[in-house]
Amino acid sequence: MEIILSLIIGLVTGGLIGYFIFKLTLQKSFVPKADFDLAEEKIVHKQSTT
Repeated sequence: MEIILSLIIGLVTGGLIGYFIFKLTLQKSFVPKADFDLAEEKIVHKQSTT
């Protein structure tokens, strides 16, 4: 019974840690839509002037 309980606690803890690591790595590479649109507009403008 103690082994099963410790396995469940370990799985839950590992799952939470994995979830937060995954969430933080996604936020690190996330670019807000307004910034993306502004950068895209600048690129298009530079390409049209050359």
